[in-house]
Amino acid sequence: MTTHRIFKSFLLGAAALIITTSLSAQYYQATTQSVARLYKDKGNASSVMAYIKADTTLDVLVVEEDYLKVIYGESEGWIPTNKATLRNTEGEILRVGEQAEQAVQQQQDPASRKEMLIRRYGTKKGNAIYQHKIWKGMTNDMVFDSWGKPLKVERLIKGSEIQEKWSYIESYVVFDDDILVDWGPAEKR
Repeated sequence: MTTHRIFKSFLLGAAALIITTSLSAQYYQATTQSVARLYKDKGNASSVMAYIKADTTLDVLVVEEDYLKVIYGESEGWIPTNKATLRNTEGEILRVGEQAEQAVQQQQDPASRKEMLIRRYGTKKGNAIYQHKIWKGMTNDMVFDSWGKPLKVERLIKGSEIQEKWSYIESYVVFDDDILVDWGPAEKR
């Protein structure tokens, strides 16, 4: 009798866990911040299935530190966490991976920020980014860490290439597929 009760409790507990797990996946949504690539295999740049427009809301199946498994149309795939804002059903923004690290970084003292940049990019690049320098070949994350959030982002999609122009108060930067290729002074109006 006791074994039967334990087994029944185990089954009910397992069923509750399965139900909770399957429900929790439906409680998260992600909104793309910019054009995002939908990958069949996370970390495999050659497995792009689709390009998802900015401000697209997706149902999230799995949350990992660097990737979110999402449903896009009738496809399931992976997008990088840094390309989307994750929200729960109450609309609260949830931070994962680098988003969480950047949120913490903004609250850190300058010495901690410098150490974090050196850990992330190495001594030479980390020091240069800390000094707000930019150079051709930087990723958009490196420029964000150096100059901060742009005032305006313009996107142009040409086939599989994505070009972005970030505008700041006195300057602009241009990226081809997330790599810095040009910059200059802002246009005077």
